[in-house]
Amino acid sequence: MESGINYTRDRTDSGLGIKVLIEGISPTLECVTFAICQFPANDNSGSIIAIHGLDGHREDSWTAENGILWLRDLLPRRLPHARIATYGYHASTGSQSNKIDETLYGHAENFISRLASLRNNTTTTALIHANQCNKYHLPYHEEIMLYTTGILFFGTPHQGAAVALSASQILRVLLPVDENTSHKLLQTLATNSDVLEMQLSQYNGISARFNTKFLYEVYPTDLHDGTSSFMVPKSSAIVPGARNAEPVGLNKNHMDMIKFSSVEDDDFNMIVSLLQTMKSDLPKLEEYGRDYSQCDDILNRGSSYRRKLLSSPRFTGQDIYLEKLRTFFVDGNVTTHRKHLLLYGMGGIGKTQISLKFAEECTDLKLYWRILWLDATTAETLQTSFTEISKLDPVMKSLGIEESGEAIIGWLAGLGRKCLLIFDNADGMTTLVSKYLPPAHLLDVLITSRNPDLHQAVSSALHLEVMSKGDAISLLMGSSIRNGKTHVLKIELLQAIAEKLGFLPLALDVAGAAIYMGLCTVEEYISIYLKNHKILLHGDHLLYKGASLYNKTLYGTLDVSYDGIEKRSPQGNTARNALCLLKMMAFFHHQNIMEVIFQRAAEVWARDKVINEKQIIHLAAVRALIVNSINGNINLVEQSYQFHRMILPHMMAYKHYTSYFGLSYCDDEQFALTEEFIKNGYWDHASRWCQQIMAIRKWILGPDHEGSMTMMSKLAYIWERQGKYHKAQDLAVQVLEKCKQQVGLGHPDTLVYIGNLASILRNMGKYTKAQELEMQVLEADKELCGPEHPYTLIDMGNLAFTLMHLGNYTEAQELKVQVLEAQKQLLGPEHPHTLTSMGSLASTLRHLGKYTEAQEIEMQVLEAQKQLLGPEHPHTLTSMGSLASTLRHLGKYTEAQELEMQVLEARKKLLGPEHPDTLKSMGALACTLSHLGRYTEAQELEMQVSESCKKLLGPEHPDTLTSMGDLACTLMDLGNYTEAQELKVQVLVVQKQLLGPEHPRTLTSMGNLASTLRHLGKYTEAQEVEMQVLEAFKKLLGPEHPDTLTSMGALACTLSHLGRYTEAQKLEMQVLEACTKLLGPEHPDTLTSMGSLACTLMHLGNYTKAQELKVQVLEAQKQLLGPEHPHTLTSMGSLASTLRHLGKYTEAQEIEMKVLEAQKWLLGPEHPHTLTSIGSLASTLRHLGKYMEAQELQMKVLEAHKKLLGPEHPDTLKSMGALACTLSHLGRYTEAQELEMQVLEARKKLLAPEHPDTLTSMGGLAWTLMHLGKYTEAQELKVQVLEAQKQLLGPEHPHTLTSMGHLASTLRHLGKYTDAQELEMQALEVCKKLLGPEHPDTLTSMGGLACTLMHLGRYIEAQELQVQVLEACKKLLGPEHPDTLTSMGGLASTLMHLEKYTEAQELKVEALEAQKRLLGPEHPHTLTSMGCLASTLKHLGKYTEAQELEMQVLEARKTLIGPEHPDTLTSMGDLTSTLKHLGRYTEAQELEMQVLEAHKKLLGPEHPDTLTSMGGLAYTLSHLGRYTEA
Repeated sequence: MESGINYTRDRTDSGLGIKVLIEGISPTLECVTFAICQFPANDNSGSIIAIHGLDGHREDSWTAENGILWLRDLLPRRLPHARIATYGYHASTGSQSNKIDETLYGHAENFISRLASLRNNTTTTALIHANQCNKYHLPYHEEIMLYTTGILFFGTPHQGAAVALSASQILRVLLPVDENTSHKLLQTLATNSDVLEMQLSQYNGISARFNTKFLYEVYPTDLHDGTSSFMVPKSSAIVPGARNAEPVGLNKNHMDMIKFSSVEDDDFNMIVSLLQTMKSDLPKLEEYGRDYSQCDDILNRGSSYRRKLLSSPRFTGQDIYLEKLRTFFVDGNVTTHRKHLLLYGMGGIGKTQISLKFAEECTDLKLYWRILWLDATTAETLQTSFTEISKLDPVMKSLGIEESGEAIIGWLAGLGRKCLLIFDNADGMTTLVSKYLPPAHLLDVLITSRNPDLHQAVSSALHLEVMSKGDAISLLMGSSIRNGKTHVLKIELLQAIAEKLGFLPLALDVAGAAIYMGLCTVEEYISIYLKNHKILLHGDHLLYKGASLYNKTLYGTLDVSYDGIEKRSPQGNTARNALCLLKMMAFFHHQNIMEVIFQRAAEVWARDKVINEKQIIHLAAVRALIVNSINGNINLVEQSYQFHRMILPHMMAYKHYTSYFGLSYCDDEQFALTEEFIKNGYWDHASRWCQQIMAIRKWILGPDHEGSMTMMSKLAYIWERQGKYHKAQDLAVQVLEKCKQQVGLGHPDTLVYIGNLASILRNMGKYTKAQELEMQVLEADKELCGPEHPYTLIDMGNLAFTLMHLGNYTEAQELKVQVLEAQKQLLGPEHPHTLTSMGSLASTLRHLGKYTEAQEIEMQVLEAQKQLLGPEHPHTLTSMGSLASTLRHLGKYTEAQELEMQVLEARKKLLGPEHPDTLKSMGALACTLSHLGRYTEAQELEMQVSESCKKLLGPEHPDTLTSMGDLACTLMDLGNYTEAQELKVQVLVVQKQLLGPEHPRTLTSMGNLASTLRHLGKYTEAQEVEMQVLEAFKKLLGPEHPDTLTSMGALACTLSHLGRYTEAQKLEMQVLEACTKLLGPEHPDTLTSMGSLACTLMHLGNYTKAQELKVQVLEAQKQLLGPEHPHTLTSMGSLASTLRHLGKYTEAQEIEMKVLEAQKWLLGPEHPHTLTSIGSLASTLRHLGKYMEAQELQMKVLEAHKKLLGPEHPDTLKSMGALACTLSHLGRYTEAQELEMQVLEARKKLLAPEHPDTLTSMGGLAWTLMHLGKYTEAQELKVQVLEAQKQLLGPEHPHTLTSMGHLASTLRHLGKYTDAQELEMQALEVCKKLLGPEHPDTLTSMGGLACTLMHLGRYIEAQELQVQVLEACKKLLGPEHPDTLTSMGGLASTLMHLEKYTEAQELKVEALEAQKRLLGPEHPHTLTSMGCLASTLKHLGKYTEAQELEMQVLEARKTLIGPEHPDTLTSMGDLTSTLKHLGRYTEAQELEMQVLEAHKKLLGPEHPDTLTSMGGLAYTLSHLGRYTEA
């Protein structure tokens, strides 16, 4: 934690350095004010560090006025296993003795040094630290950052001090600041400070690693000049753009925000909660810490990061060169500080083996912190080495070190640790390696090369000569005799072979492998070798003229190996297959030749019956030959065979050599294997393969050759499929430019390359640019080939696809229809291309909402493909998946599921369980399961897809990110909003890095995240994100693009949650107009926008207009989708909700019954949508007074939700709350209270205590407490709700105003009428301003105020308000709306207090008659009106009439809600009053005795209603002369 500016009194303690305050009980958590550290490394533990601000002190700054140092006195109670310490530094701005003039970074370095010292003494590891440690020049810097989990900033002026006053001015107002005081820190705290701006940018770069909370002051600080100001306002206390961060307000001013006087302090409890949350991250960090320590151990032994490189077990001789390397690098005899050495010599002479052996020795002696092995064969292989290092080294990965060589070497140079860089096979241009040579003296460099010119780039060089005769014989012998297998070898023969091979290690190793494999004997080897060698020495052979002794020698050894293979293979096909595979290896870098290649080749050939079982075994022999011929190093992790780089050109040359005169270049086998990898979705293998072929083609054919450009284009395509769009674009542009120069813009090849670039641009979200290119290609192909040529039709299809992305669905449809008609005429109706075009057209029809038409076309396609290609052909399966998607849109989820299950099983069988197409099928099935309400099954599938995609395609591949997004949506359905948010943030971060912040997919992910934030109640954050998305979409796609309109609708939804209904309405009207214009009035998206507008109109109180819109939507959906489509049924339910608001409960009930029956049949009785409909019907029944029926339905819903979703799912909690409401209407207040408390606790845990749904639960519980007579407890809850809503939603949000009215009602019950009046006046004024004078909420506020005025005896004022309410209700809702009738009753009550009994009677009779018509004679509201009328009749002296009415009410209530319901007891009490007026005291007494006993039993002996009934009985007893009892 870090505070900003602190102001404290003089002190005797110097307050400098770290001081341990509390050791803790068996400490597993260490707190050093205020950063958290891990206590020992293997425990689930951590520590905390707090740093004071200017003029602060390590103890006084955190001490309250009552002397409580909460770090020492309070925090240990809540974190008993915490070790707590505090840190102080020179921060005085006024002391004459303070001559230290340190900068911000100076203080930071001192702090990190002290922290490191503490860690060394306590074997701890830092977890939470102040943000100053963002420069990692020393080893312990990186460790502190590595183990950091979160940061708390207390009023830190990240963007400078208060805007109105500079930091120095504030200090001068508060403190006596000396004129000679250093101003460096004060200048740093100034607004627009360069230092602060630099710190902000640096912190943003690493902020995603931490859980950051920006704590800011809610109240201003009083200054000595009588004014007050925010020292560090919220805008300055946060770091804009910081990730994984949120602002948190403390209800204190700046002076007091880090001082807590007791455990009762709400802010203290919040801080503890934040610390406990951060502590919960410690297991992950402890796991990470183990990884880091293991990494250190591996690296200190000399790892290459990607794989463990080993020298050959047959390494022999060359000791003299090893000794020279030791002398140069280790012994320190060389005077130069930069130890850079070139080891050069001819190919195959052993440079790499010597370097490997030297690296092993250095590793064993732990001479270097890092040994990096870099393949410098080409620029591509060197960059690949750097990329792998940055990805696989956990330290570099955690710090976000870039993949470039400059970044990695720069980071290593800054660490101050000794490292060794080995650049192997640097045979190319001198600049390839020289630009990476570090200046730092602690970074040693060893280069192996055939190029002696590299000497000019380094300080020293060492020339490697051929092996000695003895060493050569030893190597040949070691290669020939392995694993205990022996041959009878004659030294003379071995010496002869060694001499013939020129003592070259690589040639000797290959020869030994041939002998070892039994391809020939030692005696045979010489004759076979000499036969082949003569051809090589023949000077007339063009290919080998001028070849070196080394090259010719190696070619001869390979010939011997090939001859041996042919001898051992009696069938020619076997030899050809084996030799083909072996020759293919010539084209690939040794690190890319993996065992999986041989396995897959064997599987494919076996499947296609190319070779038999014996041949597969023979293939393994070929693999063994390769392994044993070339160094024999097998990586146990990746099973990758380490081929010596020099084997590649020689094997390729051999291929030419064996063809004698076939000098033309051919790599058909290699290209075919690349296509096979692409076909099977092995994109990583395809990329490696393709890069190797491309490199060889460039070398053999030249970089501008057609074959080279073809491979460049193929690689660009592979990168595009891998989501590496920028790399793909760069390569595609290169190819295009070369082609333009060579053959011109209008050449067919150029047009192909333009189309390829357009495809990449489309994936990059650059739709307009893609469209321009595709139009160019289309026009050129029309002119070149004709309008119906297949190429032209392909161009039209591509353009249509881009138009779809641009939202131009109608234009896309027109193009696709043209393509389809042309293909039918040209190729026939059942040609595969024709069928593909039909499927593509169906996809467009789906986007146009024409689902039935799409289904018809897709069924035709599917039937034709089944007949033409077979039921399990990949194209057939794709068509089945498309049809399933359409069925899903049609609401036919079960049919869709059946199809998707078939597709999935077939793809598993055909392609394997982890093929990309199989994974897509699993994702589609998961989507359908979600629609079926089977969320858990969907989640399981999506987790499988996500894990497989990560493994197969990598964590940043677009398909992986899509699968993560799908999983997040399912988590939302399961109510796991926080987990969903975390996943969506991960996706968004990667997409921003991979695609850019304004790519359509990135923007879509931002919108998805905003939706989750809405569910979490974080409306303001959601709005901010949605505003960004909307502006970006407008700029990128235009104001009327479907994606832009979707984002506008989402923003409108958030604005509605924020209570900004008018703004939401304006946006929704724009969306509706644009959708109608763009998509048509009956498109599903148009209807959705119409429904959204209707909902907003409901919030605005325009129920009639909302009803009209919803009826339009419903009629259109019935026509478009059918009367039983899920969307149609949803619209019916929405219409029923509006009818409820219009008081048309019976009509609403009828519609809801229809919806429920249809959903039961369509989705099943326990589908979430069905349960929602049951809940809606129960709500309507409650409005109809049918409480028992409502309760029965709600019990079913609750049980089903618990079973289906779990006891704490948001939908389960909603159903519990609804049941509690019904129980309250049934007078079962205690049961209702128990349920509401369960809901409240679960929501606090699940959603947070200030989530809107949590606050709703608190309000519901408060109402129940009111019914239980616990008015004070109810008041406390309602105050909490109101304060939270003010902070969360603002003081003028409609929900806040409603809560003010609820609190006023409670105050009325407590007799605090004046307080209630003040609240209601405030709420009324804001409602008038915000919603208008005639909005239903405004009228409700007026009615509440009128009620309070009545209690205050201000009847005339109350009457005036109630007359206004009544007139407005009649105008807005109609004369018979329930709210209108309620307002009539309220006015009648006031007239009674004014003794205008006759007028009151007339109003009450009118209301009663209307309620009988509207609700029925036995509705609870009707019975209440009858009771009110009876009261008026009593005041008019019409006691008999009153008695008759009251008897009717009592009998009806006994039947309807039971004899002991509070309303029944009220009716009995009213009847006793009438009986007393009639002088029938004995009957009255009997009734009152029943009422009293029931109240005692139901509500308790001290409930206000119990006491009232006791008073009434006492009055009756007095009239009966029983004074003592009374």
